[in-house]
Amino acid sequence: MLGEIQKWIAENRAEYVTDFDDSLNPPATAEALDSLEAAIGVSMPDEFRATYLMANGMKRHTKFSVWRLMSVEEIQKYHRLMIGQAVFDELVIEYCWRPFWVPFAVDLTGDWAGINLTPESAQRDEQPQCFCMDDVFVYRQAENCLLGLANSFEQWGETWIEEMVEYAS
Repeated sequence: MLGEIQKWIAENRAEYVTDFDDSLNPPATAEALDSLEAAIGVSMPDEFRATYLMANGMKRHTKFSVWRLMSVEEIQKYHRLMIGQAVFDELVIEYCWRPFWVPFAVDLTGDWAGINLTPESAQRDEQPQCFCMDDVFVYRQAENCLLGLANSFEQWGETWIEEMVEYAS
């Protein structure tokens, strides 16, 4: 995904190459991704791992995207925060959170995108009432609810690229 973005920028908006490249963190290590998977208790999708092996998220937003990929460390922090909130507040876990939901990007308003990695064996049909049934969703803090974004991390990446292309054009 990041390679596709870099290629499009280089071919179409060269003035944004430095902005995008400077926003990227150095690559995550396989050990850091393994640690994330161990902490959450589920494997990350191949496209997710490939993206994070290119860059461990982003330091800041770019000039042409509302989304910023979180670092592996931020993902673990946000995940722990939501698990803690869910344990503390029964309504959160009943209506708007599950342990295998993993945040991975934050927008300019503080809302974040997450991916549903609930194993098939964990009864995916018993989702919270506000759940959108897409595998990638955005958590809107102001409304405390979820909205569907895509059916996979890869599809979300394609949509993200399309949004950047539209904005930068």
